[in-house]
Amino acid sequence: MLPCSMVPASVTWGNCHTNNDSMAYADRIVICASSQRCNPRSSTYYSWSPNEAHPQIVTHDVNSSFIATNYDFKNIRPGRYQAYYALYNTTIEEGTPAAEDIITVQIDGFAFQFETMGGAIEMFAYAIAMFVVIGVFALIAIFYYQYADFDHEEGSTATAKAPNSSAVSPADKDELLVEKKI
Repeated sequence: MLPCSMVPASVTWGNCHTNNDSMAYADRIVICASSQRCNPRSSTYYSWSPNEAHPQIVTHDVNSSFIATNYDFKNIRPGRYQAYYALYNTTIEEGTPAAEDIITVQIDGFAFQFETMGGAIEMFAYAIAMFVVIGVFALIAIFYYQYADFDHEEGSTATAKAPNSSAVSPADKDELLVEKKI
């Protein structure tokens, strides 16, 4: 969230044509490795376009508020990076523009040192932990729980034996047949 008052005069694109604190910069921001020039074809180039930004109203004091822009998190490789305002000179229909096709202006005071891969390592560790938990629950379900054995239970209607046909009288057979027809 960069108020327009922080945007230098050399940045002539975007919505910050006046230097006031009622608006925030809402155009493309890039992060490039500090050791080299910003090149969109490099593996150390990360860009946020205006359609990836999410505007929100920020209240500074009770009486002052401005529209700010939040940019989504990106998984960035470890290293030292610098933030830049960026403008793509030409419209590229397909592919990534070359370093000559962009204008970048450094954002003062926004240098970053990333030590980890963002959330990638943490998510991998979380996935391993979930597999361990699933395995523990599977072992509990197999070995710990005492399942009911209905084969040896007496008096249950589900396991009652059918009557022997020789022990049934002919009159009872007629009644059984009538009940089956209904």
